[in-house]
Amino acid sequence: MRNISILIFAIIFSNSIFAQSWQRQEEINEPLSLFSSVEALNLPTAETLGKGDIYFHISHKFTTPISEGFNELFGFDGGVIMRLALGYGITDNLFTQIGRTNNEGNIDLQLKYKVSEFKLNELPFAIALNGGVAYYSKKINEPEDKSRLWQFYANLIANTFID
Repeated sequence: MRNISILIFAIIFSNSIFAQSWQRQEEINEPLSLFSSVEALNLPTAETLGKGDIYFHISHKFTTPISEGFNELFGFDGGVIMRLALGYGITDNLFTQIGRTNNEGNIDLQLKYKVSEFKLNELPFAIALNGGVAYYSKKINEPEDKSRLWQFYANLIANTFID
């Protein structure tokens, strides 16, 4: 019984004796990560890839409405607009992506730059700029003005996390 008491005493007090000696003195500066992907539900986030990282994206958008019911298996029996894309992290804050959809052969190239991030305790915040160009390579009713086959876009992305 005496040996068990000594063992319990040693276990309880050993943590408090040795715990103080190895505590880190400097603060760790980890990058802010509000999302774990560059997109969430087909919407861009302020996240970018790390330098040299590769990203492969597949998305599906079903064209038959859910309201068609069980006869169309709630949209799954209809057509689909599919997009394949490949992205690359040029730097930790700059990301590029090229993609293609089967919707009139739309090919797009985009760049995303994470402008800033704020690590406030109550409200972490990240801002990114996203822009790109797209081209319809198989437009069904091709316009006379060929410049109408090109699309240019830019947007400001702001993400936060409310706990």
